[in-house]
Amino acid sequence: MKPLCNGLVGGTVVTCDDHDQVFADGLVAWEDDRITYVGPRATYALTGTEDWLNVGGHFVLPGIVNLHTHTPMTALRGLADDLPAQAWLPRAAQLESTLAAEDRYWSSLCGAWELLRRGVTCIADRGSGMVTSSQALWDSGIRAAVAQTVTDRGGEADWQESDAVVAQWGVNSSRRLFAGLGPHATDTCGDALLVKVRERMEHLGALTFIHVAQSRDEVCAARRRGDAGCVYLLYRLGLLGVRTIAAHCLYLQPGEIELLSATRTPVAHCPVSNAKVEGSAALAWELWQAGVPLGLGTDCAACNNSMDPWFELKFAALLHKISAKNPEALPARTALRWVTRAAATCLSMTDEIGVLRVGARADIITLRTDVPNAVPPPNPWSHFVYSASGGDVDTVVVDGRLLVQSGAVLHIDSDRIGYEVNRIRGKLVG
Repeated sequence: MKPLCNGLVGGTVVTCDDHDQVFADGLVAWEDDRITYVGPRATYALTGTEDWLNVGGHFVLPGIVNLHTHTPMTALRGLADDLPAQAWLPRAAQLESTLAAEDRYWSSLCGAWELLRRGVTCIADRGSGMVTSSQALWDSGIRAAVAQTVTDRGGEADWQESDAVVAQWGVNSSRRLFAGLGPHATDTCGDALLVKVRERMEHLGALTFIHVAQSRDEVCAARRRGDAGCVYLLYRLGLLGVRTIAAHCLYLQPGEIELLSATRTPVAHCPVSNAKVEGSAALAWELWQAGVPLGLGTDCAACNNSMDPWFELKFAALLHKISAKNPEALPARTALRWVTRAAATCLSMTDEIGVLRVGARADIITLRTDVPNAVPPPNPWSHFVYSASGGDVDTVVVDGRLLVQSGAVLHIDSDRIGYEVNRIRGKLVG
């Protein structure tokens, strides 16, 4: 895929940088995959080689970072709804186990299609059969950290797939697709497996993605191993730290917020998924106030049921106002950081993505303002968190490549995806 332009001109540029700079008649230019200019259109020095896309009347901002997804499960949308908390995971696992390699490819490509269309440019994605699924993500054009799920039950087969994913993509985030390690959770991974993960993480310099305290049963399992909670278990095994991204952290025990803060362990907060599957809310605002690195994730279509970061943003902002009984909790500017700069930091990609600045990756999106929910002209942060929707996304650029224009994904055969996912659905429910 070749870029169809190397600059966006005319929109209101919201940089999400340290100073939250906004340029009302702005311009963002890039060369190859790196931003070369961000600022007012009037002060840009023309070179004569530009190929502009006029985005007048749009907001221009960094691409959204989704810190926890499972695109291989996209075909399971709507098949595990309204279940008791303890029944959801077995149901989803049973459905996922029936997917063939080809099914996983199309399910992941469908997920990437949805995510890109909603303005998500980078995901942390994990699941089974990730050799095939990661290829679908590469083909989609999205940026992704990918990890094969490993469990005690999966044994050597899981590790072989994990090794293959690492060998295929490497662990360096300088690539658009890079691999991490994916132990499933503290209740499905024993001490020996988690020690092996830590050793490989240290040897490779890789990120590790793990579900932590996502259910009450998981906490009970940690206690049976002599730990007060799931975070304590990871601490005992040396797995906390900046390179371990802990998803959910829904049932934290006394002292575990302090442990996460002291070790700078990032947390992927998935409020919609947690509400739907567990009927509960993580203490994300308290984690943030304690200094824990944090970003938002939509989780998967099997438990959300959409992967729309704008809905996730609004839900999170309102949820934590309710939890804190304080309408000033989680203000809009902070919430937006949870899907931009803060989420990028969780992936050890600070100043690389989630911000519009010279030298950053050219991951850029635009939102239309000629929509009813943007009238009268809104404050950007208020609009992004409380008013915007995924349908407002007009333009998406990843690594300097134009992937979405006028709301249409340019290089993905959506008709073929629909056909293939409907075929998979027929197999699952037939």
